[in-house]
Amino acid sequence: MIEIPSPLRRVCVVMMSAVGDAVHVLPVINALKRQFPSVHVSWILQPGPASLVQGHPSVDEILLFEREKGWHAFTEIRRELSARRFDLVLALQVYFKAGLVTALTTAPVKLGFDRARARDGNWLFTTHRIASHTPQHVQDQYFEFGLQPILVGAQTPRELAAERLITERARHPVVSTLGSGLRRLVGILDESALVLAPDTGPLHMAVALEKPVISLMGYTNPKRTGPYRRYHDLIVDAYGEPGENYPVSMQNRRDRMPRIAVRDVLDRVERWRTAYQGAATAPNS
Repeated sequence: MIEIPSPLRRVCVVMMSAVGDAVHVLPVINALKRQFPSVHVSWILQPGPASLVQGHPSVDEILLFEREKGWHAFTEIRRELSARRFDLVLALQVYFKAGLVTALTTAPVKLGFDRARARDGNWLFTTHRIASHTPQHVQDQYFEFGLQPILVGAQTPRELAAERLITERARHPVVSTLGSGLRRLVGILDESALVLAPDTGPLHMAVALEKPVISLMGYTNPKRTGPYRRYHDLIVDAYGEPGENYPVSMQNRRDRMPRIAVRDVLDRVERWRTAYQGAATAPNS
């Protein structure tokens, strides 16, 4: 598991070229700022994408890498970086020139892609690497740097068994905070980008904190006990039959929760990314 320095004060992002890539990276920086509001973010960029990013509220500083200057570009960026110390470097660009720039940064953790995805030996310039992953959209690829799954709950035998199962099967490290208490739970939810919960206290706490929540509703009626006035588009409704106009009733349907499939949840995650990600409402998940 990668240990992120704490407190996290200064972060450097190495993604220098391509306007499209800059657009894909911005949600990751937004997520970082939501998790650590006081962190100072420096972004190394070429002039083209820099003109797009300039003034963005989540970017505190842009360091220009002017590629047309050839080797002088590396000399200039080295001079800029020599006066800065970072807690974390996110090496999001996988080419050799970006690796050289990453090498010029000073930080205890330089986080990059795994060896299979880091081209031109780029992985040699990082100290830590995210887990390997099958090919996916570049936006999802960058989100591997930005979202940390957090388990919350009590420490009943059932919850502890679920914790073991989740951590055993998860492809990425999961942080468990089971048994941390209600006060810490509120803090975790308040720092979250997205909450996933059945009809329990954390669901309604997340709604009260205005954090997007994927509601897993089957046993109870979402029209009566679902999220209040918000995030209805993120409900996974296994309570009603397709097309059923079921009433606002207290009837519990004990056989419905197993109907919820992984695909249902992933569909809502994609809906969240489209409708909520990047908004100033909420990187834990």
